[in-house]
Amino acid sequence: MKILSTPKITEKYATDALFGVLITTETPKTLVIESGVGSLVSFPSAERLRLADSYYLGGHRHELTDAQVTQITDAGFGSYIEDV
Repeated sequence: MKILSTPKITEKYATDALFGVLITTETPKTLVIESGVGSLVSFPSAERLRLADSYYLGGHRHELTDAQVTQITDAGFGSYIEDV
């Protein structure tokens, strides 16, 4: 079985301009494939997901079919696929 795990990025946000307090959060990336081209997006719009060929929501582990493995690999994101 093949599994897709999309990456997370660590982002820092300022919560207090006066004292420079920062918080750190992990934001999962969603893999969106449009016209065979893949991109990782932090906060995709519903419209973008609706128009995409396929998408894989960040923060989840997706079980893949052989066709999905081929599509993701062709889009350049095969390194995120694990064989379980």
